[in-house]
Amino acid sequence: MFCWKKKTSIALANAFEFYDVAIYSVISVYIGLHFFPSHYFGQHATSIIWATFALRYLSRPFGGLIMGMYADKYGRKAALMTTSLLSGLATLCMSCLPTFDDIGVLAPCLFFMLQLMQAFSFGGENSTTVLYLMENTYAQDRAKTSALVWGVLFFIIALALLTVYVLELVLTPIQMNTFGWRIPLLLGVVNIFFRFYFRTKITESANFSASDKVQVHLRSAFKIFLMSIPFSMLCYLSLFFTTQVIQTLSPDPFIQKILPIGINCSCFFLALLMGYFVDRHSQCLRILNRCCAALVLGSVPIYAIQANGDQYSLIVSQLCLTILLACIIATSPFVLFNQLQGDNKATTFGVGYNCSVVIFGASIPLMVHYLSQFGTTYIGLMLSGGGLCYFIAQALD
Repeated sequence: MFCWKKKTSIALANAFEFYDVAIYSVISVYIGLHFFPSHYFGQHATSIIWATFALRYLSRPFGGLIMGMYADKYGRKAALMTTSLLSGLATLCMSCLPTFDDIGVLAPCLFFMLQLMQAFSFGGENSTTVLYLMENTYAQDRAKTSALVWGVLFFIIALALLTVYVLELVLTPIQMNTFGWRIPLLLGVVNIFFRFYFRTKITESANFSASDKVQVHLRSAFKIFLMSIPFSMLCYLSLFFTTQVIQTLSPDPFIQKILPIGINCSCFFLALLMGYFVDRHSQCLRILNRCCAALVLGSVPIYAIQANGDQYSLIVSQLCLTILLACIIATSPFVLFNQLQGDNKATTFGVGYNCSVVIFGASIPLMVHYLSQFGTTYIGLMLSGGGLCYFIAQALD
């Protein structure tokens, strides 16, 4: 079993790889100017940027499948080293990529291919990391480990937001538009060395048994797919819809920049606290059942409150959603891991989880944009349906 120092290093390596994915959303304005300029793509430029964001997720199930098979055959450590190499190579190429003004339409095409490569890598990385840690943690540390491996991703989002905010303070708008937007990508290249350092320190999972089979346990994969829907929906709602809420909450540019950083940090620390509470006083499955029941029954009222539009209503609704997300973060990884049966666990987990992210995570910006036209209550209804999917999965037992 792993000590906390080793668990933290494994989770950080996974989080640093997620930085490469998260930074795209943070610098999307500059990406649009340099790779999807409005003088060529017209009024559809912004839609194309977010379509690119959604489409890149299509490679995640393939990453989960292929890197999962690699992890099942050659070991968890070997798979994690490979995904670090792939992600690092994509980030390095992206940071040096010529823009639309330099090479024309080839620039967005190359950019999209590198995005697919990053998503492919993280699709294999994240699922293998969860499996690797869950295989090597004590029963009394399951929720804390779950909170660490997925909660630290929100801390990395805050770090990405803070990096761009500091750069925009230090550099002029012209400097930021000329070269400053590349700096966060170059920092992602520096992360490569940290990831490889952490990876070289880990040992192979004690529970690993090599498998030459190319197989997915379909029942387990389908259950993981359904049970991942609440996390996928709530996570990506937090990432994208929160920005709209903050803009409504305050017109102050400082508040609009700082508050997302604070919300993501608070989600991380709340998840750690919840992990400690669950391990000490309850069980992961029991808490996750209650959280998903709260999503089914409470999502519509929460978004109905948010629809009032006043500051108090927005704060209360956002606080409720953040607490629910923290609880789900602290319990989902172990509960999902516990659904695995048979051999080829990395492959099964990677396929089930990443398919859920593709369908119910990547599509969230478009779904929110569409449903918002009819009122935020419909967003709550969508989230309530995600909670029901979790209980449908349990009914399959």
